[in-house]
Amino acid sequence: RSSVEGFVVDTSTVDASGPLIVRAMQVGERNPQRYTAAADASGRFAFPSIESGRYVFQVYRDRNANGLHDGGKPFPLKYSERLSPISDTLKVRARWALEGVTIRMNE
Repeated sequence: RSSVEGFVVDTSTVDASGPLIVRAMQVGERNPQRYTAAADASGRFAFPSIESGRYVFQVYRDRNANGLHDGGKPFPLKYSERLSPISDTLKVRARWALEGVTIRMNE
């Protein structure tokens, strides 16, 4: 096991309600691990105990605080919660903390 720490950079002032939820998704495995963590008010997030492997990271603004990304719907009109692009694949090594991960949100 290891740990991952980083920051979410969200420069939007229009859609800033609700917590930022960070997802870590393991890639290249038969049974991939998935982890979720909330970023604090400054954008800092941490996964204190994560399996080693290759991961991609993504963040979304959880406007309704239900813990899920809501994709919106056309009728009645409900806009999708903002979702960041998927990060580059990062390697998490056993007993080796991965620090300084930065995820940027689109406006």
